[in-house]
Order: sequence, then structure tokens, then C-alpha cells
Amino acid sequence: MSSNFSKKGCRGCYACVRVCPVDAIVIKGGQADILMDRCILCGRCSKACPQHYRVEKTSINSVKNFIKSGETVIASVAPSFASAFGKQSLKIPAVLRHLGFTHVEDSGITTKPIFDIYNAYANEKDNENYITSMCPTINHLIQKHYPELTNSIIPVVPPFISHGRFLKHKYGTDNKVVFIGPCVAKKTDATKEICVDEVITFYELQKWLQSENLNLEDFPIEPFDYIYKDKIIFPIAGETSDFIESKNPSKTVFCVNGIEDCKSVLNSIKNGKFENTFFEMNACNHGCLYGSDLDKDDRCFFEVKRDLINNKQKYIDLFQAKAVKNPYEDIALDVLLYKEYPPKPFKFEQPTEYEIKEILKTMGKTSRADELNCGSCGYKTCREKAIAVFNGIAEPSMCLPYMRSRAESLSNIICESSPNLIGLVDKDLMIIELNPAAESFFKIEKDEADGMPLGMYLDDQEFERVRTFRKNVRNEKITFEEYDNSTILQTIYWLEQNQMFLWLAVDITKDERAKEKLQTLKIETVEMAQQVIAKQMTVAQEIASLLGETTAETKITLTKLKNFILDDEEGKE
Repeated sequence: MSSNFSKKGCRGCYACVRVCPVDAIVIKGGQADILMDRCILCGRCSKACPQHYRVEKTSINSVKNFIKSGETVIASVAPSFASAFGKQSLKIPAVLRHLGFTHVEDSGITTKPIFDIYNAYANEKDNENYITSMCPTINHLIQKHYPELTNSIIPVVPPFISHGRFLKHKYGTDNKVVFIGPCVAKKTDATKEICVDEVITFYELQKWLQSENLNLEDFPIEPFDYIYKDKIIFPIAGETSDFIESKNPSKTVFCVNGIEDCKSVLNSIKNGKFENTFFEMNACNHGCLYGSDLDKDDRCFFEVKRDLINNKQKYIDLFQAKAVKNPYEDIALDVLLYKEYPPKPFKFEQPTEYEIKEILKTMGKTSRADELNCGSCGYKTCREKAIAVFNGIAEPSMCLPYMRSRAESLSNIICESSPNLIGLVDKDLMIIELNPAAESFFKIEKDEADGMPLGMYLDDQEFERVRTFRKNVRNEKITFEEYDNSTILQTIYWLEQNQMFLWLAVDITKDERAKEKLQTLKIETVEMAQQVIAKQMTVAQEIASLLGETTAETKITLTKLKNFILDDEEGKE
């Protein structure tokens, strides 16, 4: 099953594939999509995408509709809000009320019951390993990719779900609860719960404020409905571990941050290298302070941590009356915190060694030496990529070294074998390369022209005009007296992006000489025809003259004969 990952404008750069820690990106027809059965909702693909396409759709309009309907809408704000809004985060309660939220609470006020359950598991004398369930991404990682370890997940809801359940218990199930936090994974988890009606991230809230032209500086500092006095600040990685260790647990306690380290530890647990250990696991480095949907600013982690601690203390100092030890203590026992995390395995089919080799051949890899394992396709090794191709989630064309080699090979074949003259010239009018046809035309040795001034062979002023006026030259006839009056039709392109010229030319010398020969033949033929006509006229005139003389003589003779006959008749009479 794939997600609604935006298809518009995907450039096939494989940035999302390279950052996905669980190979959940599908590439088909050059288009990236997400295999949700493998996805752990870490949000890395959204951040890596140069087109800035986000995996999850915004929920702002849905929340706006809650507010417009006149319903009671409660904002459950993750205590890591200081990581998104910095020193202005003290204004968040006021601005949320301005947007229309009826109640605004810090979701951290319900962590104490969860931490108490964690502590109970940390003190179990059963030699088992246990993993916190606060991070939805870690829960998905274990359920889908380490299903044999799901029994190690402590069966309790994450804090944002526990707060949602408390809110529904307190204000009624018909009222709307909107969680606002740093994490995209909570969006999917919320759809499976009836206690949280919608989730928006801090990033979405920032966009919402921008669309309303609201500036936090213009709002007063107001308190949440409750200020939790407990010293636990669970968004900071290690706070959970510190709490457990302060209770003298029976198990060894470790805090693990970042998906890579978490995967490494999970592999070790699976291989039996840990026992009787309690693990606090966070998918994001530094925990929720660097959540998956937070835009990083120029503050370092320690600045963010300082702001969070200072803000909490400032709230307590400013609003002592609102500060309580545990506002939900009286109803904690009535709200279910239990949650199971069943295994959801999804494994690739494993091809045979023969099938792997055949797939590798389609990527130009016929030997181990061809398997560069460069990772440009997003997979750690060429063999992992071949397995992905076998399972239909990757394509052979994703191998960039192979495609580059193929493209270069094809372009080289075209350039080397082309009868046309081809050249590349840099912006300083120095020759980068000429193909064999061009070298033969200019009667130079292989690579002799490389790095030489263009003016040695061609009129470089024409190239300057092309670049200056951004008007390419096409099919311009040039004759070279120094090269036996050879003639070409040249085309000059200025490649702005590459800052170089592409010179293409066709040698039409033979055609031009054939034309000249034909023209000469035509002229000679005309002259010969003229001579024949003149000679024929002379002959005609001579014949006419002879015919005239003969006719005159004949006339005289016949006249004499006539007169002789007439004279003879008269004598007889």
C-alpha cells in the first residue's frame, strides 16, 4: 500500500530513497512513492525532497472547520513548542485562543502516570528488556521491522494520546481535541484513536499564523489552562532515563537517540546481546526538541534546551496560581493508559543468487568489481538494490554510475562516429574538445586542438556575437581558403547553464564543388549550343544564297528556251 506522496514535479533525484532508513520508498517510472506497510513515518523523505513535497496533508482546514462549527475545541500543545517558537513561545496560549481554541493545555501534564508505569517495568526482576513507547516512529520501527521484539515495547500510550484521553474524560467525548506538536508520525497514530480528533504540527501552525498575518510579538504572555510544576521535561532526550534512574531501578537504563543508533541497538537485542535492560528510545536526535516536522533555525540544541527550561520556569514564576502538581490526579485511575503494539511484519521476497546476478547484469554489473556500492541510488549496496528491483520497488535505471557510463558511452559513440564536425568551446574561447571529423577537417592530430585558442581555426568574433546577443547562428556558410577552399555550414549554440559553446558543422565541400562543376558544364553547354546555332545560321544563309543564284540562272535559261521556242514557231508561219 502506497501513500499519497505528491507526484507533481518529481525529478527522480532519489534523495528520499537515500535518507529512508527502512527502504520504504518505491520508484516506478521514475516517480517516488511510499510503501506505507514499511514506512515508520520519520519524515526524512519530506525534508530531503528538493521539491519540498510533504508526505502528510495539512490538517489546518479541518481544525478551522471545528472552530467555525462553534464546537468546544481544545488545543493539546506538546511541551517542545519552545523548539519551534523560541523566546516568543510564551505567547502561544494567547495566539491559540485568538485563533478560536476554547481551552489550551500543555500535553506534558499527563506524563507522570506514564512515567510511573515505566518505572514499574524498570523494576521488574524478570531479566527482560523493555523499550519506552513514547515515540510513535520507534513503535512503528519495531512493529514493522523488528516484530519479534514487540513484546519489549512497554504497553502504554504515548503522552499525547494519554492527554487526549484525559481531555475527553474531562470535557466530554463530543468536544474536539487537537494535538499540536513537532512530529508527523503522530498524525497517523491519531487516526487510530478516538481521543485525538486532529493533529497539526508546529510547522503547520507557523504557516497558519503567516496566512492570518499574525505576529507572536503582538500578543501578551498568557498561561496554559494548567502549569505543571513537576521537574520532568520529557521532550529532552534522557529525561525519561534520568527519572527512572532516580527511582533505583532493577535494570540497567540506557537512552538511545537517532534511528540509526536505535536500529543498531534493536539488532543487538534481537541477537541476544542485551538482557535486563531498560531503553529510552527516540527516533530524532535530541528527542522531540528536534522533531521530524520542525524547520531548523540557527539555534543550536543547547539554546533550544535552555529556552525550554527557562520558559517552563518563567510560566511557573508568572502564574503561580495556575501551577499544579498533577491536575488529573483525581481521574488518572479512570482513564485507560494501556495500549498493545502488535507485530506488523512486512518483508521483501528473497531472490536466488542467480536472480540477483541477472538483475545486476541489467545495471552493467557483471563482476564484483562492478559493484561500487556507492549508495547514490539510496541503497547501501548494489545487491540490496537488486533485491529491491526484484521486489518491484526500485528500477535498474536508478544506478547513477551505470546510467552515466551508458550515457557517456552513447554520446562518445555518436560524437566519435558522426561525419559532422562537433566541438565544445569554453567561455574564454578556448577549445575544449573536437571530434575526429572536425580534427580531420582541420588536418590536425588527435587532441591537438584541445586547450588551444579558437581563433586558430575559426572566426571567434562570430562566437562572441552569439554570446553577447544570445542569438544562435544556424547553417552559416563558411569557406576556408587555407583548407583547399573547403566549405561548411556551421551552427553555434551558447549553452548558458554550462557556460560553453557547442559548435556543429556539416562539410559541404563535395556538394559545393559538384555544384561548381555542374555550373561550368552548363556554361560550356550553352556556349556549345550557341556555336551550333551560329554555324547552322551560316549554313542556312549559304544554302539560301546558293538557292538564289541557281534559281536566277534557271530562270534565265528557261526564259531563253521559251523565247527560242516562240521565235521558231513564228518562222514557220
